[in-house]
Amino acid sequence: MKFGLTSALFVSSVLILACTTQPQLPQLVESDSADLAEPLDPQLLREIRVTAKTVALSPPMDSDVVCQRVTPTGSHLSKQRCDRRSSLRRQRQEAQEWLRSDGLDGSVSGVFSVPTR
Repeated sequence: MKFGLTSALFVSSVLILACTTQPQLPQLVESDSADLAEPLDPQLLREIRVTAKTVALSPPMDSDVVCQRVTPTGSHLSKQRCDRRSSLRRQRQEAQEWLRSDGLDGSVSGVFSVPTR
């Protein structure tokens, strides 16, 4: 009895799903053949290339903001953390100084700990 009811329910749900229509996806970009046939201005292309090279070759500034995905210790959920380059450099230097002194000198990111010796 249970098997017959279960199989009837399964067959009816498959038939209902098969009869539903697939939603029409909207077309995001409509292509005009007139836009594609128009050649780009050579002067504009040169300006774009120069700007791209300038941006790619410019050195990073201390005021730049860098965002990275960080997973805190004891968690599986990552969070986005954004800091300025100068702040990241300062934290890295403090951590290196703390490691060099075996934890006796300074602290890492404001966390004070007492070494156990």
